[in-house]
Amino acid sequence: MRNEDIGWCRRWISLGVLTAVLLLGPAVSFSGGNVVARIGDVEITEVELEEALLQLVPQGIYHSGIDRSDSEEYRTKALDALIEVELLAREAEKRGIKAPEEAISSVIDENTRKFGSEKEMKKAMEERGYTMEGLRKRIGRFEAARTLALELLSASRYSEDELRKYYEENRPKFRKPETVFLSGILIKVDPSATEEVWQQKKKVAEDLLARIRGGEDFGAIAYKYSEDSYRFTSGSIGQVHRGRLSAPELEKTAFSLGKDEISGVVRTIQGFHILKAGEKTPGELKSFEEVSGKLKRDLEKDRFEESKKSLIGRLKKEYVVEITPWSRSKN
Repeated sequence: MRNEDIGWCRRWISLGVLTAVLLLGPAVSFSGGNVVARIGDVEITEVELEEALLQLVPQGIYHSGIDRSDSEEYRTKALDALIEVELLAREAEKRGIKAPEEAISSVIDENTRKFGSEKEMKKAMEERGYTMEGLRKRIGRFEAARTLALELLSASRYSEDELRKYYEENRPKFRKPETVFLSGILIKVDPSATEEVWQQKKKVAEDLLARIRGGEDFGAIAYKYSEDSYRFTSGSIGQVHRGRLSAPELEKTAFSLGKDEISGVVRTIQGFHILKAGEKTPGELKSFEEVSGKLKRDLEKDRFEESKKSLIGRLKKEYVVEITPWSRSKN
């Protein structure tokens, strides 16, 4: 399996990777004996959850720089990931999937190198309450879970025939929208203003329109009188896709104009607009070759996520998952 094909799958379980590898960050400042979740007879401790959180949020920011709601969200994500890895590890065990001893040893060796010596590695493990046997077991369970996830990914493949069928059945999704190069002038009106004020502002816009149609330069008028940020570009808004203009009346007007044509005064909730159209680009269908790469990645990701969701749902019914009161009290 190509690395680029499984990159996003690895990102999904990267939290589990870092937690299983475990010893990459500084030690947490408290005992890891408190249990935050149980899956059958397997316990997830606070130290494991804290290690996982440090992969989501840098330690300094986590302890002092995020508000309560963000902290709870990160904590939930981290705990969910740990639970999913354990559930997948159990399913992998049932399917006879085991991590090779050399793969486990490779992770241990990597961490030893990061700490500089076996002595420092052992010290870090002791600070977290881990034995070498326990660490090897955890790494092995993660590697088994990762292997199962990659098997799910392999089963999520789309053939070219399937991709072409999807493309043909969903052609409108692959159309490049029509575009127009647009310039504009805005005379602002407070939405709560009286109708009398609205009419006064309309008269200002109509006078500007008359000057433009009388031969004065649109850009110069925009720069001097427009009351939006585009005045600093002499009214130039740029290339606008159909569907991007917030006001339907502006959209309708913009795409009805011919090249270099000036609109009448258009009223919206913002005030009064004068538009000038430039070059138009017609909408067109992207070819299958243009979209097939991204389409394949998106569809396979969706199929994988659905397959994973279904499997995790089944496993949560098969194995009792308990979130402890102690875990909730930390939120």
